[in-house]
Amino acid sequence: MISARLAARPLSEATVKTHLNRAMAKLGLSSRAQVVAAAHKSGLLKPGS
Repeated sequence: MISARLAARPLSEATVKTHLNRAMAKLGLSSRAQVVAAAHKSGLLKPGS
């Protein structure tokens, strides 16, 4: 499984921040709060999860 392979790879905090910032830029989002709101609006997040 892909998730198992990813879990086996340690990622540095800098790597995670880089990926997050690049994804935010592509989506036109400027804060993590906007990321959460967009994920909720798209159905990726459900209330209480």
